[in-house]
Amino acid sequence: MQSVHELRAAQVAVINSNTSLWRASASPRFASQPPGASKRSNGVLGDWAADIRAAVAWGEIEPFVSGDANAAIPDEFDSETNWPACAKSAPSATESCPPFPRPWRGGVQEKHSS
Repeated sequence: MQSVHELRAAQVAVINSNTSLWRASASPRFASQPPGASKRSNGVLGDWAADIRAAVAWGEIEPFVSGDANAAIPDEFDSETNWPACAKSAPSATESCPPFPRPWRGGVQEKHSS
């Protein structure tokens, strides 16, 4: 096996110190790279935290406030009923099924294309 990146080796050591039922090891594909190197191949693109902050600034979504004991939480929820236009197909690049952020607006697009 190739050499394991220092941070990845430390991560594996921490995992192995917390369990005796199985042993973690570095995947050969990413062993020489730091943790997080596999994000792009797993569909994690861009900076989602920045995208959410931008969507809040645009007024497209509202921040979630945890711990609100008076929050109205429905007994049931059906997204197809709530957003019928989104039920059968994905939105195009110019529309959005609420309340999802639109990463192609503003300056956020460059982050996804780099």
